[in-house]
Amino acid sequence: MSKTGIAVIDVGATNSKVILFDDALNEIDSRKVPTVHMGGPPYTHLDDASLMAFATDALVELDRKLPIDTISISAFGATVACLDGQGQLTTPVMDYLAEAPAELDAEFAKITPPFSEVFSNTSPCALTIGKQLFWLETLYPDAFARTETILPWSAYIGYRLGGRPAMEISNLGVFTHLLDVKSSAYSSLVTSRGWDKKFPEILPAWQVIGQYKPEGFRGRGDILCGIHDSNANWLRYLSGHEGSFTLLSTGTFVIGFDSDTELDDLNPDTDVFSFTDIFAKPVACSRFYGGYEFEKVLDGVAPTKASAEGIAAIIAGGVFALPAFSDTGGPIADRGNRGQIIGDFTEGEVARASLATLYAALMINELLDTLGSTSDIIIDGPFAQNTLVAGIIGQLRPGQKILASELRDGTAMGAAILGQMKGGGTVPSLPIPMKPCAASAFDGLSQYRDSWHAHIASE
Repeated sequence: MSKTGIAVIDVGATNSKVILFDDALNEIDSRKVPTVHMGGPPYTHLDDASLMAFATDALVELDRKLPIDTISISAFGATVACLDGQGQLTTPVMDYLAEAPAELDAEFAKITPPFSEVFSNTSPCALTIGKQLFWLETLYPDAFARTETILPWSAYIGYRLGGRPAMEISNLGVFTHLLDVKSSAYSSLVTSRGWDKKFPEILPAWQVIGQYKPEGFRGRGDILCGIHDSNANWLRYLSGHEGSFTLLSTGTFVIGFDSDTELDDLNPDTDVFSFTDIFAKPVACSRFYGGYEFEKVLDGVAPTKASAEGIAAIIAGGVFALPAFSDTGGPIADRGNRGQIIGDFTEGEVARASLATLYAALMINELLDTLGSTSDIIIDGPFAQNTLVAGIIGQLRPGQKILASELRDGTAMGAAILGQMKGGGTVPSLPIPMKPCAASAFDGLSQYRDSWHAHIASE
């Protein structure tokens, strides 16, 4: 075992963890706690005090197992902290699920930067940081006027541990409306409203911003600038796959990240956006509410009830699940909340799960089309374990290799990689266990997909 360790504070919307790695990135130990979301007033917000109490206690405990020389922080995006001149919060840290008043949404729409500048549409709730800041500025002007520093969530945690205030590019460039994506400069929204004066210096994610050194702490406690959680996962795959690829990150959302797609090829009528990585490179993305919609079509049936025979029967019977079973059509424009099942559908667990499997695979295929994906496709997350979904994607895209990632906790591992990059910024080569997925061979699948398209167009 190495003599020093890397601690990752991995803050998720559901759970937050502190994970201890040795310097070869072997996991040694971890601590976990639910992330606390609080209701209003003044709006749904996050309990930063309980998070910091958990993180500091866990760091001290884990440092006793292996001295912690580096602390890397990964946190979910769409979250910022507003601080006064003494470093205290001027407003509670807004939860990105907070819902703005309708009149505020309408006013923000009048000042939203063009898609060609920020490469994202305004997301629902408070998922667009630009809308969050406009909300605070408009409804809480006195508190916002006292705000001298605005920090992304991961940088705020680093600041509370003892680091200096800092911005980091990956937190600025994920559907925030804060970044002019092609130039990596602040957007016209930021400069016109003077918010840039409240943002600290932009530093690399791997740069040390301070030390965490409570009494008795054995390691150096170098605090890194921090990273957006999806960017941490992307970094792990950058370190483990040579050449071009499309990453499918699956979970509640299915998000496709393509290493080669040009931003100007993105269709703003679909749910696409740019994602700026830690090297300030824009990465084209497309998403849909994949895991959520999969569960909606399943309607309580276990996904493991799906079978090749069931899928073949759905195709032969001309039964279709048409998008979308959420408020966004994802890769298919104007299909929000229009989901329905058509055809002579006979209820049953196998039929229901098989239909949901087909629907998920067809929507993922559409998502890949919005990106113009032509390279290897790496499936990460729950759908990496679903051989039926992977097989259908492979059959629909015969020129591409489909790989199922066996990686677990890619976000935490990506954040830990920053510890190895400290001081130089060079990404280490760390292979990822992946297995090739065989394409399925369903009779009539291409024709079924074409009929699915035709039904969507005729609705």
